[in-house]
Amino acid sequence: MYLQSVNQNVLTNNVMWKDLLLKQELLFTLDKVGFQVPSPIQVKTIPVIIQGHNVIYQSKAGSGKTAVFVLSILHMMRPEYKSGYLPHQCLVIAKTRELAYQIAQEFERFSQFMDQPRVRIGCFFGGIPIHENYDILTSDMTPHIIVGTPGRLKSLFEKGFINLNNVKIIIFIVAFFGDR
Repeated sequence: MYLQSVNQNVLTNNVMWKDLLLKQELLFTLDKVGFQVPSPIQVKTIPVIIQGHNVIYQSKAGSGKTAVFVLSILHMMRPEYKSGYLPHQCLVIAKTRELAYQIAQEFERFSQFMDQPRVRIGCFFGGIPIHENYDILTSDMTPHIIVGTPGRLKSLFEKGFINLNNVKIIIFIVAFFGDR
């Protein structure tokens, strides 16, 4: 595994979503939610991520950073894997409950038209009784994608309710500092 830096000189003019080689159902969703063309950060990073490379990126607020990893992860998801179910394939660690909730909502929005079986997303943060999280994580509907805050995720992992054996993707949202 290595770290791929994003080439800042990649031309982004006239690039369309289909040029990023995303799954058809994601292209359909992007059209339905009104995303007409990808932003420069999306053009520069999505192809690198879906090729399996690690990426660190930063961009101004509102430039489409969340869609970069949400679309890339959904493109790579395997809700069912040949002989059985693979839970907890992706872990997203967000600094605040508001950010965790926002990210989970973006996963829901962009996965709404994906082929069956439906990708399941779970959002976990403090302020909600932890037994509700246990109920979700031990049900038949345990999530493929887990989004949460560090403290709650740590508690759930320590109690054995999050299985990291099949996690292929971990995203750390370090900080959003806003536009400067």
